[in-house]
Amino acid sequence: NQAYNYPNPITKSKTTFRFYVGNMETTEVQVKIYNAAGYLVKDDLFLGGDDITYYEFNEINWENIQVDAGLYFAEIKPDVGQSELVRLVIIK
Repeated sequence: NQAYNYPNPITKSKTTFRFYVGNMETTEVQVKIYNAAGYLVKDDLFLGGDDITYYEFNEINWENIQVDAGLYFAEIKPDVGQSELVRLVIIK
C-alpha cells in the first residue's frame, strides 16, 4: 500500500499515518478523519512545504485522539494526485 497507519488498532490515543509522495508537484498533504457514518471528525492534520520528502514515505502524527471507540476512515489527500482511504479502529 502507498498509505497506512500504525499502530492499528489504536489503543493509546495516538497513531502515525505513513504515505508515499511520488511526485515533485505535491506541496501539501492533508489527512481528514471520518467516522463510520461518513461525518468529518478531524481535518487539521497537514504536512507541507519543506517537510515533504519526495519519492519516499512521509509521516503525519495524530496524537491525543479525542473520539469514541469505533471504526473510522482516514482520507490521505495530496494537493496533486489521488487520495487514499485508510481504515482505522480505535479501542479504548
